[in-house]
Amino acid sequence: MLECLCVSRAKAKLLEWLYLNSEESYFVRELSVILNEDHINLSREMAKLENTGLLISKKRGNLKLFQADSSYPLFLELKALANRCNTLER
Repeated sequence: MLECLCVSRAKAKLLEWLYLNSEESYFVRELSVILNEDHINLSREMAKLENTGLLISKKRGNLKLFQADSSYPLFLELKALANRCNTLER
């Protein structure tokens, strides 16, 4: 559903998943399995989203964990949109 708002299908799936599960952090490869997307594309999209402030990351060893940034000004609106899209897709 978010695909109509995003240029990339991977970005739409990523945003929807991370905002529906905003309390969790994920590795790129973990998300690539969950979302059935190429890890290279996801990594690229996640870097862009982190630069815009939609995602935050933290290091665990040599790996990077990502999650939705709850301090982003539009966090609640994006979370609500992800919930609505998820409900409509069912």
